Amino acid sequence: MNMNSHTFSDKERLTDTLNAQKYTTEHYNSFANEAATPEVKGCVMNILNDEHIINHEIFDEMHQRGWYP
Repeated sequence: MNMNSHTFSDKERLTDTLNAQKYTTEHYNSFANEAATPEVKGCVMNILNDEHIINHEIFDEMHQRGWYP
C-alpha cells in the first residue's frame, strides 16, 4: 500500500471542478470579447452560456450539500 496516496473527498472534487469552471468561463468571456467575426462571437457566446449552466449546476450541488454558502 502506498502511504503517499491521497483519496479526494467529494467536496474536494466538486471544489476543484467549480474552480475549473470559473477559470473556463473567464477565458470564454475573453474569447467572446476578442472574436474576429459575429459568427465566431455567437459560437463562443453559446459555449459560454453552456459553461455558465454547468457552473451553476456544480454550485447548486455544493450549496445543497452545505459546502458553499
